[in-house]
Amino acid sequence: MSSRIKLNTYFYLDEFACPCCGGVFGLDAKLVTYLLLLRTSIERPVIITDGGGTRCPAYQRAIYEKRGKEPNMSSRHLSPRARVDETRRSGGGVDIKLGKLPGESDAPLWTDERIALIREVFGMPERGGLGLTASRKWVHVDTRDVGAEWRYPGA
Repeated sequence: MSSRIKLNTYFYLDEFACPCCGGVFGLDAKLVTYLLLLRTSIERPVIITDGGGTRCPAYQRAIYEKRGKEPNMSSRHLSPRARVDETRRSGGGVDIKLGKLPGESDAPLWTDERIALIREVFGMPERGGLGLTASRKWVHVDTRDVGAEWRYPGA
């Protein structure tokens, strides 16, 4: 018998856990619902990347220090209470990639069509956040109140 806590048909609580300490910090129920809708629309696995779920402040600092950058302590990966910027206390965020289907050798990329589905499910451009990587191997999605879209340089 599994001790994993199932959130819905496709997602378990531990998928959102911080890799540093195993905690799940301020998981946004709306985010989980949108991920379920996205997974159903895309008809393939949507996977939270390693370290792409919720994060404790120590892990957030560590990943930025590894990059030689000042940590973003208002990230939507952090618990709303841990965010430094009070204007960014709404919503939660995750980094996601697509999973392989049986018979596929490589994980698929986020095509324009699939990104359009993200925009639709998350209610963009009115609300929700979408961060795109150049490789399109993963994207950041969040449930902020005001819509935003950006590209990560060199990612």
